[in-house]
Amino acid sequence: MPEKSDPASFEIEDVSSLLKELVKEGREIVTDTKRILDDREKETSWIETKLPKKRAERGNARPKTPGEAGEDTGGSPMSNFEDKSVTVKVQPFDEIAEMKETKSVWISLFHEVKEEARYSFTTDISVNAPLFYYQKKQPWTEQGTLPVLIRPFSTPLGLNLEVAILPAKIEKKKGKFKGEWIDYYPGDKEEVLLEVLKKMAMDGKGIVLDQMLAVAFYVRDIQRELKRIGKSASSVEIMQSLFILRRSSMVCKNRETGGVIFEETYILSLGESGKGRNKRVVVRFNSPTTESIKNATHRIVDYETSMRLKTLGRKLLHKITYSKRNLDKNNPYTFFLSEYMEEVGYGFSTSRPRESAELMDSVLEEITSKTKEEKEQKLLDLNKRLQVAEAVTNPTKKQREYKISLERQIESLNKPLISEFYKKISKYTKDAVVKEGTRTVIDYEYTLWPTRNLIGDVVKANARQRARQEALNKSKSND
Repeated sequence: MPEKSDPASFEIEDVSSLLKELVKEGREIVTDTKRILDDREKETSWIETKLPKKRAERGNARPKTPGEAGEDTGGSPMSNFEDKSVTVKVQPFDEIAEMKETKSVWISLFHEVKEEARYSFTTDISVNAPLFYYQKKQPWTEQGTLPVLIRPFSTPLGLNLEVAILPAKIEKKKGKFKGEWIDYYPGDKEEVLLEVLKKMAMDGKGIVLDQMLAVAFYVRDIQRELKRIGKSASSVEIMQSLFILRRSSMVCKNRETGGVIFEETYILSLGESGKGRNKRVVVRFNSPTTESIKNATHRIVDYETSMRLKTLGRKLLHKITYSKRNLDKNNPYTFFLSEYMEEVGYGFSTSRPRESAELMDSVLEEITSKTKEEKEQKLLDLNKRLQVAEAVTNPTKKQREYKISLERQIESLNKPLISEFYKKISKYTKDAVVKEGTRTVIDYEYTLWPTRNLIGDVVKANARQRARQEALNKSKSND
């Protein structure tokens, strides 16, 4: 298929011709995943990985699961997994060229209820399960691999579940470790990319390939969208994140019964053709995402606001919009900081709760509405504190970090990421929770009062979901 001179986004009509081109070129599309998993299944010698000097030299032994390594898994049934049990079970690997595009009722309904341009959607699993790794420090094992992460979580219906996150293996194409295979957890970059893909699907680019929601695009489309929301990534970084999403997997289990609920990769299929920023890509979403569209259980969220926030802020808005169906100015949203940090996968240190609170405060300040007088008073207070911090000679690391934090808060007030109209919180309070019988702070309870805008988001989400469910029920009754 010839290159398009028009820099416009990938059109849906291009998908069938792209699939034919993939067959014609005989391209290998992520088929090396099969080889990696076959190697694990046969327990042959593992791919050698060169490690930084601080890491131990790696042998040929396979990496141990947390239970095998003698770590405390809290009685988790995941600790009894055999290696083959957590190997991802997939269809024939990424044979996108052989898949058929179909016209399904549910995709028509997905596009039929038109959304305002600023909205995307989220799902139950995205809101409730801690699926991504945000820490900078990687928990490398002695063998030089990343272990399976076991994370407990609960649903609004009271189900006690856990998700196991299996890292991806990615071959380094350049640099010191060229040709070596390195483990990667899906992190913030991959989560942002997945949100962008979901937005594309909602904007009319969603199609159905072998009964699964899919989207087709150029790499340059992703770069353009990232730039628009204040982020950036090279074509190489985008493709690496896509491969991480394709090769990372999640295993969701019931903690009480030990039964596996689902076992999937973050995206089911990945097809590519071309080079650089003009590379054409087709992605199939996984079953939880597709099922939420089929059953109309997904809910719209303010994409334009949430994507400009830090991870904690983005996930907080998604959680409120998804779970709080009766939000109003007299019915605030409350949460304990430790529970929220654990739920989203950030982690919470009871020995340093104030640091986590400062991080949460900085996020809330971005979305809290302020009058002109309140803003001026806040700037005055911050500048006074900054002057005191700058007067310190030979500051410690903690004092330097505090100064940087003040500078960022001042910059945020002078150049806000979110316009006043789209602020989501009118005010918030933070109450310290102390250890019984002491004055030691171990947690914080936050109470958030919503603005009209956030209340409007929830009302719209309720209405859109109700409209889709009614249309879905009507279509079923007509069958």
